[in-house]
Amino acid sequence: MGRADPGAAIGRLLSVRQLVAPLADVARSRARIAGAPVVLVVCVTMEEMDVYADAARARAEFLMAVQSTAMAAQNLMLAAHSEGLGSCWMCGPLFCPEVVRATLDLPRQWEPQALVTIGFPAGPAKQRPRKPLNEVVGQYCAEQV
Repeated sequence: MGRADPGAAIGRLLSVRQLVAPLADVARSRARIAGAPVVLVVCVTMEEMDVYADAARARAEFLMAVQSTAMAAQNLMLAAHSEGLGSCWMCGPLFCPEVVRATLDLPRQWEPQALVTIGFPAGPAKQRPRKPLNEVVGQYCAEQV
């Protein structure tokens, strides 16, 4: 598998995004990707997953693979944070997986899910307000059933 020129690859990936996103968004994404010291492409594959004949179980197996892939990337991002690095999950590959696969010459069985940029933060992270816990967590009590 050959390796693509990172600058050309970013240009091809983002030119596709221009079809559906405002130019300012494309420019901001290009700057984030091109300016990052490390860019990881997060992919899922079903190669080592179980194969089921029925659609419901096959879909559940695929969802488990996607969830596992996302959790692995989150663990990587947490490890980067523990070392004083910043990271950013970018879901653009979900919108153009064939372009990502072709541009980066990825194996056909790899399904691009995200890009994760890693580097030293330019400044402190934006503090976003959090919803109260009771708005995002439910409680189940067996006695209520």
